[in-house]
Amino acid sequence: MGTSAGGSVDVKAPAPSGVLILSNDFLTPFAKTSDYLADAFERQHIPAYVRDNADARLLTFLFLDEMAPRIPQAQAAVAEALRELIEYAAIDTVVSLDLNWFVTPGLLVDDPAIRAIHSLWFDDFRSWSTSPFNPCFPVEGAVFQQHVKHPKVTHHFYGDCQAHEARMLGVTRQKLTRLAAPRSLLQEEAPCTRRDRLAFIGNPGFRGTPHEGAVKLMEAGAEIDDLRAFCRDAILRHPEAHTVKWFEEEPTVKNLLGVAVEARRRFPYQPALQIVQMAGTHYPRAFEYMNEKGAILDLAFLVKLVNRYDRPAFVHRLWRRGWIDVYSAEDEWKPYGIEALPYVSFGDLPAHYRMYAAHLNAPNAIRDATANEKLFEVSACGRMSINLDSPDVRSCYGRGEIGLVDSLAALEAVAEEVLRDPDAALAQGVRARARTAREHLWDHRIAALMAG
Repeated sequence: MGTSAGGSVDVKAPAPSGVLILSNDFLTPFAKTSDYLADAFERQHIPAYVRDNADARLLTFLFLDEMAPRIPQAQAAVAEALRELIEYAAIDTVVSLDLNWFVTPGLLVDDPAIRAIHSLWFDDFRSWSTSPFNPCFPVEGAVFQQHVKHPKVTHHFYGDCQAHEARMLGVTRQKLTRLAAPRSLLQEEAPCTRRDRLAFIGNPGFRGTPHEGAVKLMEAGAEIDDLRAFCRDAILRHPEAHTVKWFEEEPTVKNLLGVAVEARRRFPYQPALQIVQMAGTHYPRAFEYMNEKGAILDLAFLVKLVNRYDRPAFVHRLWRRGWIDVYSAEDEWKPYGIEALPYVSFGDLPAHYRMYAAHLNAPNAIRDATANEKLFEVSACGRMSINLDSPDVRSCYGRGEIGLVDSLAALEAVAEEVLRDPDAALAQGVRARARTAREHLWDHRIAALMAG
């Protein structure tokens, strides 16, 4: 307990008596991060119970059509099982990535035993709601909004733009909570055996088939801004069917979108939804039309796609030089002319991180957030990461701990230096590891979450 500058007394929230972590085990990143969270709670001597919400997901699929009249019975069965656990384990706090806690309407927000629900967002509202991997029992829009904005619920965003977008959507009960690394990575030791190459582990980000013109630009050595300009033009010249319909029904939508995608090219780390809103002040009829269609977030998604080739270009530039090993699922990188090494399972990630002196890291374009988990995990393993310079990343680590570049030419220069002097890169990794141990473990995030 302490006193704030204004003289009022700050009362620290009581520690949870038990925590329920609801996961989506179909998505491995969610499953492993849920386990990291549970471990961090347990180190605080708070019992944590991880449960997959598979029952709700599978029953939702099952009851979509001919069995729809029995949905209430399915909801009741799922709710009863979780209520038994909540009572047995004295659970008063619920945590999940995104909205995996939204199992059945009313289940958690109406339970008097539950005093706090925390959504730690990997995605954004649009991505979660439209993903086929996140089905939930059907509810009216008003009921969904009541749950999302319930006083028990706090939303945690790992990117400044994510948080800004949520505020614009009326989600004001929120915190900026960066992603983190598990403490176990600090104890991982393995030698650096590939001093002659860098590595990238992961997919190209946005998984749509790349435009052949974009790949040709990469092969010709185009810069990131050239690729963003190409993508800006492609969004307008080769629109999807639903976008064409917008243009036909309200022609000024194309004008609004044109202003928005150009603004995103110039300011790649401004919130896409904010850009759409500002462009809408110049084209109010278009903005009103998109609002009436309920498609504002779809428009913002197109704006985000201006950055869709940032990550592929990052990887492609060093692949052309023969300086990098790429690990991914077999077909992910083929459209870019890149032959990937086998996919690395999550259990093998630490050894692969430590195998190299430095790793490339770049954000997924569809998320308005750039400080991803890999940033922290590579650092926890004592290795240097080379990142596109952005406010989110810079707020977590600085030069001398990670590499920060704003162009592909700068990327090449840093990569060449790493290959010339891998010991200097390893020294940066040591400093990044120390910073991670001080500030960027899931233990730190859990402590802040519990502090209220």
